[in-house]
Amino acid sequence: MQKLVKAFEQFETRLRQWADARADVRAVIILGSRARVDHPADAWSDLDAWLIVDDSTPFLETSDWLNELGRVVLTFTEPTATGDATERRVLFDGGVDVDLVPVSVERVRALLMADALPEGVSATLRRGMRALVDKDGIARQISKLYLPAPEINPPDEGAFQNVVNDFWYHIVWITKKLCRGELWTAIYCQNGYLNRRCLLPLIEWHTQTSQPAGTDTWHNGRFLELWADPRITQGMQSIIAHYDMADAWRALLAAADLFGWLTQETAENLGFIYDADTAAEVMRWVWEAQKSMDEE
Repeated sequence: MQKLVKAFEQFETRLRQWADARADVRAVIILGSRARVDHPADAWSDLDAWLIVDDSTPFLETSDWLNELGRVVLTFTEPTATGDATERRVLFDGGVDVDLVPVSVERVRALLMADALPEGVSATLRRGMRALVDKDGIARQISKLYLPAPEINPPDEGAFQNVVNDFWYHIVWITKKLCRGELWTAIYCQNGYLNRRCLLPLIEWHTQTSQPAGTDTWHNGRFLELWADPRITQGMQSIIAHYDMADAWRALLAAADLFGWLTQETAENLGFIYDADTAAEVMRWVWEAQKSMDEE
């Protein structure tokens, strides 16, 4: 994909020239994989950038200005992954996908004066940054901020049990949806909520308590294939349901099996009591419900 690599290089050149020519753009800071040393960009990486501007509003409410950077295939706005700003996501021709976060100079100065940056901002900057344009030294000031990595503390027993109970509650919930024939709703929860809100935190806790201290679990499951126990990734091959009733049941039982042993090992690692009775009671009810459905 050398053609795509070249396209991004050319885009960065256009972005720098565009920012240099605009008085209202004070800095452009590249973030994410294209600024990281650990897990740096490859041919498939997008480009993430902060646009430090006098006023962020026109960059979010209008899109004509993007035409100065290349031919726009599509664009839309949405909250950033950390939820503390709005980004404009753009697909330029040639597969060049770019996430631009316009941030006002006023807001940046307020952040620089604050005692502590929001964790979402700190986490992004800790991974790496580089200035493409820096007219007033703002990017240089940001790069000098002290951004200590947060301490990774294990959950207390209450938080741990809450996630475990959340999972088993929704196993029953999904079962009822399947018995009613609400396949879309069941699969939406199975493939989305259950994995994101219950399984992922448990995988992170399992990793943090069974792998060497300091093992990086990233965020939102990034690079999970590299840091999670191989048994987990093996088990995850079976927990994603197709839009098919039989496959939804199969995936549900596979998810329960994976979550069950993962809960037991993690509880033991944390010194918590493992409650096998709750999981067993839930699964007895699931099997009975599935059997009654088959008999109808």
